Amino acid sequence: MSAFATAPAAGPTDDALVSVVRTPLLSSSSSGSCLTTPKGTMATRTTPGPTPGSSTSDEALAASGSVRRQPLAKPVRAVLSSDDDEDTPAISEPPHITRIRALVTKLLRSKGARTQKQVTMKEDEIKLVLQHVRDVLMSEPMHLRIEPDVRICGDIHGQYYDLLRIFERCGEPPNKRYLFLGDYVDRGRHSPETMVLLFGLKVLYPKDIHLLRGNHECASINKMYGFYDDVKRRYNVRLFKAFVGVFDCMPVAASVGEKILCMHGGLSPELDDLAKIDQIERPLDVPEQGLLCDLLWADPDEGVEGFLESDRGVSY
Repeated sequence: MSAFATAPAAGPTDDALVSVVRTPLLSSSSSGSCLTTPKGTMATRTTPGPTPGSSTSDEALAASGSVRRQPLAKPVRAVLSSDDDEDTPAISEPPHITRIRALVTKLLRSKGARTQKQVTMKEDEIKLVLQHVRDVLMSEPMHLRIEPDVRICGDIHGQYYDLLRIFERCGEPPNKRYLFLGDYVDRGRHSPETMVLLFGLKVLYPKDIHLLRGNHECASINKMYGFYDDVKRRYNVRLFKAFVGVFDCMPVAASVGEKILCMHGGLSPELDDLAKIDQIERPLDVPEQGLLCDLLWADPDEGVEGFLESDRGVSY
């Protein structure tokens, strides 16, 4: 099952809704993990949203001290003075941003659809998204540091229309910030749409959506569980390899507010210093053992102390 939680900004009110992610100290499943450092607790708080009919005007936002978030890649137009040459071209966003924005808008239009159809996407559009999201991911560290508030989501597994419902209920980037803990593909019927939408949003709003790698973002796994077949049937093997090339560049852990450590899997006996996560070099495939393998595969068990070999035959 997918996990969903909200990490709030500092200083929540006493009447804020408190939801415990999981216990004990480390909570993990195929939908991701959250570890509490000595500075914090396992509880996350969800500050209640505005009541129906409440004002969302600029005056109301100013009175409450809130700031309306603006898209990071919003088009900019130059204002010409009377002395400027009328033939001077207007300044606009880069062409690749315009094309990716159009594709993301198209994918988001499926919200509320009565039938769960595949969305038509051109191969060159997908390649454009993959090309630019790889650069964005490689510019980030392997261990992200994220400030609240942020909504934390677990496995999507190709459930594209479930992802749209999350955005419909909780808000879309950049108005709301998200951390996804991996496993975006396989099993579900719409893995390509799921992955392209999230990667496209990452290009447009890199500070408002964060994507960790899961154990299914690996060629040896998603060749068996559906993603390879989906991409090969709808496009070709070359495009599948392009997706895998981006998976090999994704970060694998995130600290939220210096209190909650998140990853897809669990802890590792090799993780005696968080700095070791940043020392993992990319791009790379997921190895069969070691720190990276454990961060994506380990399964915490409340009844176990220390580390025992996993019944799945990989990690602990």
